[in-house]
Amino acid sequence: MLTTISATNYKSWKSLDNLSLGAVTLLFGENSSGKTSIIQLLLLLKQTVESYDRAQPLNLGARESLVELGLYDDIIYSHANTLPLEFSLKWKTVKKDNKSEDASIDLKFKNISNTIRVMTMKITLGNVTAELRRTGEKGAYELFKNGECNTKLGSTKDLAPIKCYGFPPIVTQLDPELNDLSLAVEEFISRIYYLGPLRVRPQREYLWSGSAPEGVGRSGETAIQAILANVVERAAVKKSERLEIPDLVLSAEKWLKNMNLATSFKVDRIKGTRQYKVILKVPKFNYEANVSDVGIGVSQVLPVVILAHFAPPGSIIVLEQPELHLHPSVQALLSDMFFELASTRNIQFIVETHSEYLLTRLQRRLAERTIDDLTEVDVKLNVCRIMETESIVESLIIDEYGRIKNWPPNFFGDTVSDREAIMRAYVRKKRDPNARYNNE
Repeated sequence: MLTTISATNYKSWKSLDNLSLGAVTLLFGENSSGKTSIIQLLLLLKQTVESYDRAQPLNLGARESLVELGLYDDIIYSHANTLPLEFSLKWKTVKKDNKSEDASIDLKFKNISNTIRVMTMKITLGNVTAELRRTGEKGAYELFKNGECNTKLGSTKDLAPIKCYGFPPIVTQLDPELNDLSLAVEEFISRIYYLGPLRVRPQREYLWSGSAPEGVGRSGETAIQAILANVVERAAVKKSERLEIPDLVLSAEKWLKNMNLATSFKVDRIKGTRQYKVILKVPKFNYEANVSDVGIGVSQVLPVVILAHFAPPGSIIVLEQPELHLHPSVQALLSDMFFELASTRNIQFIVETHSEYLLTRLQRRLAERTIDDLTEVDVKLNVCRIMETESIVESLIIDEYGRIKNWPPNFFGDTVSDREAIMRAYVRKKRDPNARYNNE
């Protein structure tokens, strides 16, 4: 589980200091307050790890990438490209034999001759810390392990990091243990799954080649392919082993029923083809319909539901505005799903949202919690805002009864003032129905 994020001179964040994350984390804030940048930082590191270019310290992305961030000037605070850029992530490794280790990566970059260079790369896994530091010599690095410099290797260009997290062969051949640190970063990043705010519209027919996707796509475009791969996977194992593999069809049907979006859900193959169609039974009507013929809400929520069950236990699911195009009652039920699956499937949810209904239902679940549910310690609420020229974040304090102790003013807009204005207008018009009043 990702526990904290820190950054210096990153986009609108002059300093983001140890942002705390939990099993369920909600990121709130006005538009352009910096909350999306936090998610983009994770995507930046993910696409860097997955890049084929081993010499590129940071993959800032292109049109088809998870995120396209432009140039160093575009991601540095105040566009001052002489400033250093720093990131730090801390996480707990996936449990093995009921044991997990604390891990972290600390990175510092500079723009040198219009090229991003790694200045320091420090990785910690358990009680081992290794660091590559760029020295005063052009392009040379030194290796430190647990704070001690390796004088045998000295200062050389051969110690340059691979991407921004890999130790070069000269290091791992001398000390194979350090290879575990780079592998820990790769394993951690591989557990991050992302779904963007604008999911694709449903198709009348879906083509499937038989391969299993790695996720549901950044816009939910491979959600149905994920279901089909799951059906095949379950059919290929013994009945006793299927309990270990989630049934995506049943899971989708369960939550669509809970959300009153469908009473049944299935994916049928079109005879004689490699194409499939998604069929739903619409509530209050006793007929089946193609997913492309029902409300847009189904296509928007379905990738969220599928990803939440498709991702393996121990995964980190990052969502941007999952509530878009959804009725308030459905938004609240999304919060139910996050709360439930964080416990039962060990999934961490990091959600950027504007939904008051998501928050309110999460507060209710904490108030009603049973002994096996998440506690207030597992839920993190962070509000981003702009103070003068930089983003800052305020962590909301929530108690075991779901009450927020430091509720910010105008958190979801000035609804109290709106209600007061409505009441004043009501009183004025009751006094004189023919009068016209201004907004004072």
